[in-house]
Amino acid sequence: MISRYLRRSRRGSAAVEFALTFPLIVLLAIGIVEYGWLFHEYNQLHTALRDAARFGSKNATGDTAIGLLAAQTRLQTNLIEYYGICPAGLAGCAIGGADTGVGVDDAFRLTVTIDYEPITGFGIPGIPSTLTADIVFAIQP
Repeated sequence: MISRYLRRSRRGSAAVEFALTFPLIVLLAIGIVEYGWLFHEYNQLHTALRDAARFGSKNATGDTAIGLLAAQTRLQTNLIEYYGICPAGLAGCAIGGADTGVGVDDAFRLTVTIDYEPITGFGIPGIPSTLTADIVFAIQP
């Protein structure tokens, strides 16, 4: 008699557990997707920046300003054409460069800041609205 009562009282418990845990699982999945996309975008940004800095350092021919200009031009090409990060005309991208001295060798610094829009459309705490990458490259002889 007791076992019949216990069986009846447990009916629907799986549905209640599912209803309680499903929103948490969905939020966890959205967070995983969003952070994965954030790291993917940052990796693309940093790869484009590193390629541009390497290109500028090889084409500087001893002059930091020439290398910086070559690197900025290559970076714009990388961001727009190859990586598709920034829309046409670089709206939403800030590309900067400043001459700096690193040790004895001449070097230059490139900094890129892009607007980041969440892929899921939800505002998740800890997700920045902009991504910034910074690199310093020595001019290669």
